[in-house]
Amino acid sequence: PGALHRLLRRCEHAWWRGVVFRGRDRPLPAGLRGSGEMAAYSATKSAVMRLTESLADELRADGIRVNAVLPTTIDTPQNRAAMPGADSSRWVKPAQIADVMGFLLSDAASAVSGQLLQVGF
Repeated sequence: PGALHRLLRRCEHAWWRGVVFRGRDRPLPAGLRGSGEMAAYSATKSAVMRLTESLADELRADGIRVNAVLPTTIDTPQNRAAMPGADSSRWVKPAQIADVMGFLLSDAASAVSGQLLQVGF
C-alpha cells in the first residue's frame, strides 16, 4: 500500500475513524460536470472524488470511513470581496460545513463511507 493508505490505517488507533475531504464549487461541483476554461480544475476535483470512493473501499475492512464534503461557494469575507455582485443567497456558512463534518466524524455516521455530500446547493 501507498503512503496515504499507511497513514490512514494508523487512524485505527485514534479516537476517530473517519476522514473527510473538502472541496469548494459553484453552482455544481466541478468534478461532477466539466465547464469551459476550467478543465484542469474540473479534472482535479473529479480525482479527489474518485480518491474518496477508492479509499473508502480500500479502508472499509480497517473500519476507517472516508467521505468528501462538496460545499457551494463558502460565505467568507474574502469571497464577498472577490465577488461583490454575486448572488450570495445560496452560499454556505463555514459553521454549516463544520456541522456536516462533525456529523461525518461522529458515531452517528458510522454507516456512512464513500459518499460525496453536496452542501448548500
